[in-house]
Amino acid sequence: KKYVEEPTTILAYLMAILIALTFLVSPVFLRYVLPQYESGLKPLQVLLVGTFFISLVNMSGHFLIAINKPHYLLLIGGGVILVGILLGFLFIKLGWGLIGIALATTLAYFIYNTLAVGYAYRFWQKSNRALISFYLKIYFPFFYFTPWLLILSRIGRLRGPWPIDLAVTLVRVAGLAIISLP
Repeated sequence: KKYVEEPTTILAYLMAILIALTFLVSPVFLRYVLPQYESGLKPLQVLLVGTFFISLVNMSGHFLIAINKPHYLLLIGGGVILVGILLGFLFIKLGWGLIGIALATTLAYFIYNTLAVGYAYRFWQKSNRALISFYLKIYFPFFYFTPWLLILSRIGRLRGPWPIDLAVTLVRVAGLAIISLP
């Protein structure tokens, strides 16, 4: 329990802050460092949100490998890949393009994390209430930071010149620092 639950909870909070920081800095970074990729900003931001979920699988995955149950990760992963592909096709058919693919991938990451963490958790805790409590604990940073990211990313517009865009980004990051205080 202490080798999965505690590290996963700590990682959830750290990743939420790192992803939020990257989310807020990426528009100005793409505009001035990689302008040829600026059109991919929205899919990038959707995938950044998805990395939160995939990053939380590590400890549960290592635990399942340690207890000689890695084949379940393959089964879960295979099923989730299929779901991700089907969602990707659906979202493309709906006309969502690259953002749809990013959203399908993010949803697949969420499903994979939920199933893998839940399966691993069952080896030391059988209670549904405890599992739901654990999910709430590790997903809380996601649900806390996501609305704030949407609000902070609306502060100012990045239109240049670069010193103004940098100042807007620093204000956004300062806002993130304030909401990240315990």
